[in-house]
Amino acid sequence: MKNVLTYAFLVLGIVSGLVGCSSGRQDSRSVSLHVALVATYVSDESVEDLAAHLRTGLPEYNDDSRSFSVMGITAGDSAADPMSVMAGSTRIGSMLASGEIELLICDPENARRYADDGASYVALEELFSADEISSFAGTPIAIQVTDDEGNSTGEFSEIVGLDLSQNAAITEMTGIRDPQMFVLAGSTNLEAAKAAFGFLAQ
Repeated sequence: MKNVLTYAFLVLGIVSGLVGCSSGRQDSRSVSLHVALVATYVSDESVEDLAAHLRTGLPEYNDDSRSFSVMGITAGDSAADPMSVMAGSTRIGSMLASGEIELLICDPENARRYADDGASYVALEELFSADEISSFAGTPIAIQVTDDEGNSTGEFSEIVGLDLSQNAAITEMTGIRDPQMFVLAGSTNLEAAKAAFGFLAQ
């Protein structure tokens, strides 16, 4: 019985490490770009589709020396399963704090949850020109600033993200009804994040 339990926990650990994650041919190359899909539910198919799309559009981050990773994180439904939301929040918060995510694609609820009044995201004007931003197939967005109790102050952050809800290709690919995209302020590779953001925004 003890051996059976040991084997079960081993299998569970391996499966947990694989579910919801995909990458562009993960191997000994350095990972230059970390992309996270975060929503109430994220399917393996969505992760694989986005990884394939990035492989096609960003070959420079899928070459002999550099690679990218795409991970899917199911954040859970706060109304139906608060425990799953707590687990998802802990994981995402830890990854953000340690700079493990360069590019975040998520639903509006999670965009606000991890925004820190916009401070968590890089202002688009620091990455792109006004002409580039106006050419994106999406609506530039700011984050509503709230007080310590979560109430709106009536103020907004700088323009820090892109609403992709009218981009049918991205919506279908990610499986997120109203996807929003952000470059993380703690990114260790802004050039890679900028390249991916610009590619997905076209």
